[in-house]
Amino acid sequence: MPENRVTLYINGINITLISDEEESYLKELSKETSAKIREIGLANIEKSAIITALSFLDEKKKLQKENLILKKENERLSNENVFYKSEYKPEKEIPTVKNPIKELYEVEDEKLTVYFAKKHSEETKDYE
Repeated sequence: MPENRVTLYINGINITLISDEEESYLKELSKETSAKIREIGLANIEKSAIITALSFLDEKKKLQKENLILKKENERLSNENVFYKSEYKPEKEIPTVKNPIKELYEVEDEKLTVYFAKKHSEETKDYE
């Protein structure tokens, strides 16, 4: 991805960055950073910036920890799924149906043929 030169305006200060991130993404980050600095509301911009950085890093660390927990849970569930798949043995092999409509019709036709043959033999039995 090409490098972009982007000037951001963060809490009254222009900062020019060179990044391979999209300009729109960087501007969104600058808006969030400015909002966080204003939220902290200290008159000293350096202290506000440090507290903002600590706040963002704290959030990042907590999300990384949560992500690790979720990855482990996902791995555990995947392994459990493999175990259940290997334990499951069907009673008989389920055939693959190539043309379900045709095969369904043939089965239904066979049932009708058997039904009518049986009905016919019952009806002719009365006349014998």
